[in-house]
Amino acid sequence: MPYALMTDGYRVVSGAFDGKLKVFDLISGQVLAAISGPPVPVSACTVTTNARSLVSGLGDGTLNVWDLESGRTRPPLRGHANSVTACAVFLNDRRVLSASEDKTLKAWDLETGRVLATLQGHYDWVTACAISPDGQYVVSGSKDQTLKIWDLATGRALATLEGHTDRVTACAVTPDGRHVVSASNDQTLKIWDLATYTCRMTHRGDAGYRAIAVSVTTVIAGDAAGAVWFLDLPRSVASSIDATPRALEPPTSDASPSPRVLGSPVTTNTILFMAANPTGTDMRALAEQARAIQSELERAGHRDRFAFETRWAAQPLDLLRDMVKLKPTVVHFCGGRLAGGAGAAPPAGVSFQGSDRRAQMVFGKALAQAFASVGSVKLVVLDACYSDDHADSIATHIDCVVGMAGGTVDSAATSFSIGLYGGLGEGESVAAAFKQGCAAIGMTNTGDPDQPRLRVRPGVDASRLVLANPR
Repeated sequence: MPYALMTDGYRVVSGAFDGKLKVFDLISGQVLAAISGPPVPVSACTVTTNARSLVSGLGDGTLNVWDLESGRTRPPLRGHANSVTACAVFLNDRRVLSASEDKTLKAWDLETGRVLATLQGHYDWVTACAISPDGQYVVSGSKDQTLKIWDLATGRALATLEGHTDRVTACAVTPDGRHVVSASNDQTLKIWDLATYTCRMTHRGDAGYRAIAVSVTTVIAGDAAGAVWFLDLPRSVASSIDATPRALEPPTSDASPSPRVLGSPVTTNTILFMAANPTGTDMRALAEQARAIQSELERAGHRDRFAFETRWAAQPLDLLRDMVKLKPTVVHFCGGRLAGGAGAAPPAGVSFQGSDRRAQMVFGKALAQAFASVGSVKLVVLDACYSDDHADSIATHIDCVVGMAGGTVDSAATSFSIGLYGGLGEGESVAAAFKQGCAAIGMTNTGDPDQPRLRVRPGVDASRLVLANPR
C-alpha cells in the first residue's frame, strides 16, 4: 500500500487497490479525509511541501493531482505506458517526478500538466525516484539493479551506479545533495558519493529493504519483515553534510559513464495481465491475484525470461493495442465476469469494461481473430471467464488455453495461478505447470483441484512447450 508522510510530521496519506485515498492523523489514528478516485489501484503517492496538493500514481499509468482542501482533482496527467511505481514533488511544489514500469521517468509541470522531460535508459522497470534539494538532478532506482543520476536540463544520465544484486526499491538524497542512499531487495542499504559516483558504505540487514528516509545524521529504513531501522550516517558522511546544497557538474564527453549492458540478450516472454473490472467485480481480488503472480515470477529461477505487464479497467480495443505493442507470449484475462448469484452460468465470452463502466462481452471467435492477427501469443489464461465453447474457439489459433471453470476470482484461482506461473518460471512445460497449478489448489485446500481446464491446439504437444526456453 503506497503512502506519503506530510511535512508536518503527524499526518500520512495512503492509497488503496480500489482507487481510494485517505489522510490519517498519526497520533489519534483517525481518518481526517477520504478521497475516491477512479477504480484503479493507487500504486504511488506524494504530497507537496505546502500540504495543499496530493499526487497519486495509478496502475494504469496516469497521475492525479488532488486539492486536499476541496477534494477535487485536476485533469489527469497521461503519458506513461504502464503502472506508475513512484513519484516525488520538487521543493518548489511546481513540478512532480514520476517513475514507471514502462522503464521511464517523467517530470511534469503541475500547473499545466505538461511533460517537461522524459528520461530513458534503464533496462527494466524504474522502481524508485528522488530529487536533489536544488531540483537540478534526479536519482532513479530500477529493477535492473542499478541507480542512475540524471541532469534534468539535458535529460542525460550523469552516471550509472552498480552494486546491488537485486532490484532497487527506494532511494533518497541527503539534505546537502552530496550523497544518495539506496535500498534493495538484496537486503542491503548503500550510501553513494555523488562527487565520485562511488559506494561509500554498505549495510546488510536481515530482509529486503523497502523504504528509506534520510536526515542530516540518520537513515531510517523499513524492511520486508516489518522492522524499522535507525542507522547513524558514517562520521565521514555526516560531517560533510551542511545546509548548502551543491549542484552536480554535467559530464564531459570523456567522463560520461558508459551504459551498462546486462549480459547477453535474453528472449523475454511478456505476460499481459488484463484486469477487466466493470462495476460489480471485486477490485481487491484482482489486485491481489496480480501481486501473487508477479511475486511468484520474481522468485523463479528463470525470472529474467518473463516480464509481467498489468492493464486495469481494460476495454476491448485495449487488448488489441497492447498485444500489437507488447507482443505478449501469455495473455491472462482476470475478473472478466460480473459477480452473479448462486448457480449463475459462465459467460459466453470475456467481459471487458465498456465506456459506461458496465460489462461489455467479447466472444471467443473475435478473441481468436485478435490473437491470430498478432501471432505472438502461445498461452491464454481465462480466469473467472471460462467456457468450453470459447476456449475451443481460441484454441484453433493459440497453442494452449487454460481456464478456471467458475464465475469469480477467488482463492482457488489465485492458488492455481501461483502454481501455474511458478512452474513456467522454473522452466516447466505448459502441461507440467498446469498440473502444478491444480496441485496448488489441493495443497492450499482452497477448492476443487479438478476445476481448471486445459485446451490444446491440434498438433501441439503441451508437454514440450516450455516458455522459458531460449528461442
